[in-house]
Amino acid sequence: MADIIYTEMFVASSINDFHNERMEIGAFVQQLNSRLIKRGEYLKLNMCEDMSDAIAAEKKRKQEEYNEAIRRSRLFILLADRNVGEYTMEELGVAAAQYEKKGYPYICVFIKKREGEELSDEMKRLEEFASSKKYECEMFE
Repeated sequence: MADIIYTEMFVASSINDFHNERMEIGAFVQQLNSRLIKRGEYLKLNMCEDMSDAIAAEKKRKQEEYNEAIRRSRLFILLADRNVGEYTMEELGVAAAQYEKKGYPYICVFIKKREGEELSDEMKRLEEFASSKKYECEMFE
């Protein structure tokens, strides 16, 4: 078989708030890969569940492992709800800096819209930021 072209993507979100959504994305990517592999392509999905909990030999903090995966990724997806945690914002900053420097990753922000609720001020600011940078920004339920 010919060499396989790997394309990395990273999903950033609160570890607790979006477990089900990350699992759905993982299942979708797995289905997509069953088709892509026939063409010699493969999407490597990076999310917190799949990354090692081992302490890095260089004594780096765990977040740096995630940041390195973001820098390698061609697609960065951020899932947000009522607020965005410190580490998720750091991940967005890493993705944004890498985009400015290298032209990738493509950045998509998905904000959870709850029926009957208005977006929090923090989510409104995130939406405005994403729009100002011309990142994809969509609401989902």
